[in-house]
Amino acid sequence: MQEQIGLLQTPLTDFNKVLPHFSSFKIINFLLFLHLIIGIYHTQLFTIMFNEELGSPFVIAHSVSFVKSDVHSVAGLLLRVEKDELDAKGSGFHVSLEWVTITEVDKEDNQRYEIFKRRILQGKSVPHYAAIEPDGDGLMIVSYKPFRFMQDEENQLEKKEDGKIADKKRDPVYYWQQSEDDLTVTIHLPQDITKDDIQVQFSPDHIFVALKSQPPLVEGKLCSSIDHESCTWIIRDNSLEISLIKKDEGPMWPELIVGDAQGEFIMDSSQCSAVAERLMHLTSEEMVNLGSNQYLFSAVVDPKEMPCFCLRHDIDAILWQPRSDQPDNMWEHIATFNALGYVQASKQDKKFTACPPNYSYAAICECLRRVFIYRQPTPLSTVLYNRKEGRQVGQVAKQLVATLEASDPILGFQATNERLFVLTTKSLFLIKVNTEN
Repeated sequence: MQEQIGLLQTPLTDFNKVLPHFSSFKIINFLLFLHLIIGIYHTQLFTIMFNEELGSPFVIAHSVSFVKSDVHSVAGLLLRVEKDELDAKGSGFHVSLEWVTITEVDKEDNQRYEIFKRRILQGKSVPHYAAIEPDGDGLMIVSYKPFRFMQDEENQLEKKEDGKIADKKRDPVYYWQQSEDDLTVTIHLPQDITKDDIQVQFSPDHIFVALKSQPPLVEGKLCSSIDHESCTWIIRDNSLEISLIKKDEGPMWPELIVGDAQGEFIMDSSQCSAVAERLMHLTSEEMVNLGSNQYLFSAVVDPKEMPCFCLRHDIDAILWQPRSDQPDNMWEHIATFNALGYVQASKQDKKFTACPPNYSYAAICECLRRVFIYRQPTPLSTVLYNRKEGRQVGQVAKQLVATLEASDPILGFQATNERLFVLTTKSLFLIKVNTEN
């Protein structure tokens, strides 16, 4: 039985390209400007609530609308590829993701929106997937190379310059560690130094360390008091190790010697773990390696959740739903497209891949004209036998091919439960896929 699909072509006019059918609280990008627009459907009237130039051209990667403490906010991710003059050894470019939060303000009974916060992340590859959590508190990024937060362009330059200066600095004069009841100071010594060449003096709030006939290596007022009569020192492995006993047990010292920058504090692994655990509720960053699983596409299944992303697992394609409110299980397997991983690898001209919210099919769109539709397996109403294997077949998956009556480049591709929308430079094509309803 041959199945047919409906195909409708709508030429685009200037009216179609403007604003009459945008949903409420949509962010519109006119290259340099960011517009926040509120629409009233029955009158088709729109009011610009926010309009501001945000620098170089960008693409809106994702946006969310949320309400906190009865205040409405809109957060958007702006994607840019920018020239990096300081990257002499690499490609000379970096990818920037600007996380902008626009918040409602009420000034003299006049509803307005203003930028509440701007954060910038930078990386060296365009992300496959970038989305903001529904409550606007975090991001999820899938990319080949990592992204890191930058304060702003000036701070970035300062950071790189500081890094160059730091490389030229000498090693620290001393290293120090601490516990709740004592401190350990380690000083590397020149060759052939003996115990008689070293001078070490302690007082309740002062320390002095020097080599014979040389300026002091360490000298100054201690951050807090010590039990100077119980302090000791020893030479071990060409290093001087000094043990200082705290007079007041418990408090951790922010520095060894007040105002001294010659030393470097070393925190042991147990302390690092304890501090990280205490700070986990404030902020966290998690990186997971997806290994060799090829990224295929993203899809919005539930508007209240982050977009799903689809990865290739062997010959199949697995759809994952991120769950920002479940730290122990941050993504959930919600659908499988049988053999789609294998099939899409053979489509050399593919440009877009998509699936509808009910996962009833997957579709691959080529650069020009052709759209391939792969339905999920469905039960048969009649009896069908596989003659080679001699068994009854209970389900069959169907493949459909739609050919557009135009050779214009395809710019956009969107799947719903019943229809596919294909946007070209001149027309919008509507393909009716499911006809049950």
